[in-house]
Amino acid sequence: YGGTPASVTKAQRQIGKVAELALGFGGGYKAFESMAKNYGVKVPVSEAKEIVKKWRAARPAVVALWDAVETCAIDAALNPGKKQTCCSGKVYMVLDDMKNLWIHLPAGRFICLPGFRHSYEDGKHGTNSRLQYKRGNWTPKQGARDWPLADTYGGSLVESLAQGIARDLLACAMMELEGWGIVMHVHDEIVCEVEADVAEECLESMVDVMSTPPYGSWARGLPLAAVGEISERFGK
Repeated sequence: YGGTPASVTKAQRQIGKVAELALGFGGGYKAFESMAKNYGVKVPVSEAKEIVKKWRAARPAVVALWDAVETCAIDAALNPGKKQTCCSGKVYMVLDDMKNLWIHLPAGRFICLPGFRHSYEDGKHGTNSRLQYKRGNWTPKQGARDWPLADTYGGSLVESLAQGIARDLLACAMMELEGWGIVMHVHDEIVCEVEADVAEECLESMVDVMSTPPYGSWARGLPLAAVGEISERFGK
């Protein structure tokens, strides 16, 4: 926190990495502590709380996005059948007659949260909104009737939006690269198998495709970046 990049130590850089991974979708100090354990980072609870406070203070637009998306979901739950928009109109949500919340992504796909409901409960800071939906593994015999309820909130809903949009970006890039010898994809990576004498040219073109927003208005202006490498075998 603070200082020029050259003055940041390895330990500070690791703390910053944990903060970015743990706090982007509304996580608090406990989420930071949980993620920190995975990276071997140890900080006192007081410092973890301060990191969360500073992270959010430095990113007011992100915090506002959590609130806006949660408000949109609440409005959809309270007004069944009526579209509620957020994210500058690029996303809308609607609750159907079966209490399923349909979240329309910018590319045109939907995310469905079945059995979506909104309620109020008393907490130590007053009356709080509670959002829940049924989460489980669908089977023809069981369906969704007996799925347990899971809680969600603004940050978690934003995570679903982010991951859904990321999937659409990857899928669009793969369609652009059709015929390039794609052999697999892993999270945000595309792996192609090409002849050695054209590898450099293919890599340059792949990076260009993956750095360019898909055709159409839904992703216009979206900042994208990509890097790649040439290897005889896949590795992380």
